[in-house]
Amino acid sequence: MSACYASYNNEYLFLQRQDDATWGVPSGKVEENESPFNAVIREFREETGITLEGNSVVYIKTIYLVDPKKDFFFHVFIFKFEIKPEEVVLNEREHQNYMWKTREESLKMPLIWGEKEVFERYL
Repeated sequence: MSACYASYNNEYLFLQRQDDATWGVPSGKVEENESPFNAVIREFREETGITLEGNSVVYIKTIYLVDPKKDFFFHVFIFKFEIKPEEVVLNEREHQNYMWKTREESLKMPLIWGEKEVFERYL
């Protein structure tokens, strides 16, 4: 999995999932023969309609997560928008809503599994 913690003015972009209404940052699986970096660029575009400038996406850390369903590597990237995107075009099969929240506000939200720990430990 690769995830992008994209922010503008100390607010992070969160997407609300269709299946369980929890919130998380744009993320997704790394395809076969794909780098984590390319995966995060692709997933961000697929989930938000926004193409990130590759040279501004910064790798933070790879974490090994033990999920109740499976274990996996979680590649964490950050991106800081200089101008807040006017529109986020959601992939409606996956997400139903989006919002911008500070780190502190996000910790009070119903986040997807593991999201809170990443914010608390690495951002």
